[in-house]
Amino acid sequence: MKEKKISVITSVFNGEKTIEDTILSILNQDYCNFELIIIDGLSKDSTIKIVQKYAENDNRIKIISEKDEGIYDAFNKGIQNSSGDMIMFVNSDDFLFPNSLSSINKNFN
Repeated sequence: MKEKKISVITSVFNGEKTIEDTILSILNQDYCNFELIIIDGLSKDSTIKIVQKYAENDNRIKIISEKDEGIYDAFNKGIQNSSGDMIMFVNSDDFLFPNSLSSINKNFN
C-alpha cells in the first residue's frame, strides 16, 4: 500500500489552551508521511510560542503567522502552502484519535 502524503491544516487564533493537545494528537500518529501546517492569525497569547516549540524539533511542521480575514482565509493559505496528496483540516481545539492518519491513507487507497 502506497503511503500518500497528508497535509493537515490547523487554523488558530489565541488557542494557547488547546493547541498543544491538537499538535500532540497529530505528532503521535502511527503514520509519519504528513505535514502539519499551522496558520496563526497573529495570536496575542502564547500560542505561537507553543507552536514554535514543536516546530523546532519536527520539520514536518510549517508555521504561517500573519493577519488573515478569518478561518476560511487561513484555510486557503494552508491549502496554498500544502504539498500533500490529501488535505484535511483539524481545528485548534480538536484532536485526532490514534491511527486516524493511517486509516485515512488505507481507505483512500
